[in-house]
Amino acid sequence: MTITPDTQVTIGVALTCIATAVTCTWTLARKWAKLEDQMDALTDKFGDSYTLTRACEVALRHAIENPTHRVPDPRDPRRVISVNEHSRDIRAS
Repeated sequence: MTITPDTQVTIGVALTCIATAVTCTWTLARKWAKLEDQMDALTDKFGDSYTLTRACEVALRHAIENPTHRVPDPRDPRRVISVNEHSRDIRAS
């Protein structure tokens, strides 16, 4: 039995498509809610621990340990922290 005489789509196929769409939507909504809960837990745990001061320390350490890398300055990303390989002079350019 088809939906209308003009179509070749049966009622069973139409109901299956609708049920699949509803199930997919429900499953994605559950997964999204679980992801949001995990993000909230991580934000609660680590939210305020990574400050600008800490980011500057990490960037400077990275520049010292890897003198060939160009490390952006967290205070102003347009500037780059560079370390001279021979004398270990630290300059912001």
